[in-house]
Amino acid sequence: MKFLLLVLCIMLCLSGCSHFFFGSREKDKDEKIMQERTSLQDLTLSKDEIVRFHKATSPNYQQIISNNRAILPPYPLGLSSDFNKHWPLIQADLDYLISTEVKNYINPQADAQKYLNLMLSLIDEKNEYQAIVLESKKEVPYFIGKYIFISRQEIEGCQDEGDLLKILVYRLIRNNLLNNQIDFSQIKNNITLELISTINQEVSKSWEKYATSDLYFPNLEIRIQTALIMNRAAFKPENDEPGNQTSDLTLDSKDQANLMFITPLQRHKKVFD
Repeated sequence: MKFLLLVLCIMLCLSGCSHFFFGSREKDKDEKIMQERTSLQDLTLSKDEIVRFHKATSPNYQQIISNNRAILPPYPLGLSSDFNKHWPLIQADLDYLISTEVKNYINPQADAQKYLNLMLSLIDEKNEYQAIVLESKKEVPYFIGKYIFISRQEIEGCQDEGDLLKILVYRLIRNNLLNNQIDFSQIKNNITLELISTINQEVSKSWEKYATSDLYFPNLEIRIQTALIMNRAAFKPENDEPGNQTSDLTLDSKDQANLMFITPLQRHKKVFD
């Protein structure tokens, strides 16, 4: 009898140890998977880096944009409180969903990524988004969330930084609208990759319909927002591009005459090795 009890105790101990060992391995495996699923790295710019870049953009850049922003309407973009409240619920899964599509195309040059985000700092006045350079000749994808994508080919095809900024402005407007269109009530407690993918597809269709509502030119609201953001950054849209003119802002002649603009540089030509 004592022998049987001893055997039983040994078996229970072994079972407990096995469960602990393999349970720990499963836990480690799950943690490793989660780490792998957040492969998109955030890039943080210091205040000094931004200030230096702005001064390099124009020696009096801060004074110029202060002048323009005192004349122009307020910055038109911003994430809703609903988005900011629920964003942490989907961020990890969304980052994984995005990374599965773009991680093999992310440009490896840290200087290029930093440069693009310094350019973004000229127009993203609330510092809510991050730009990522891709090495792809295909059409650049877009998603809900805080990442804006642009290809190296698109950057190199720009005549100057004014052209580059217009691309970034358009994509900034697009992401902002996408994010504020998300119906978070669909998520509740059942967050899955499939659901997030479905939400992304739904709001993307909404954007396509909205952006092309004008038969010949981009949607009027997009044109106005583009002109406003560009002007607040002291970049003047080209006059030969319909819908991107300062006149879209319906400023009176005095205010329009008092706006100040810089000459766009060509720093993007030296970014890539």
